[in-house]
Amino acid sequence: MIRLALLALAFAISAAQTSLAQVGPVQALLQQHRAAIEASSRKVIEPAISALRDSGLPQAQAVLEKWQNKQMWQRTADGLFFA
Repeated sequence: MIRLALLALAFAISAAQTSLAQVGPVQALLQQHRAAIEASSRKVIEPAISALRDSGLPQAQAVLEKWQNKQMWQRTADGLFFA
């Protein structure tokens, strides 16, 4: 549920065939918290949510909204998140 939403969230930041270094700061932040996001447990996900919320990145609010609305996915091939 949360996992699915987070997965969708990141594509707003990542291009279909780009590497992590090319996708931007939000994707990097999501990747930094990837294990917690993949665990999809309310007990471990809070640091990822807080990191996005407190990042100061202009797209963070949109990403959090996509996540909340379950409009995020994670690409199996490279682990990148997308909406």
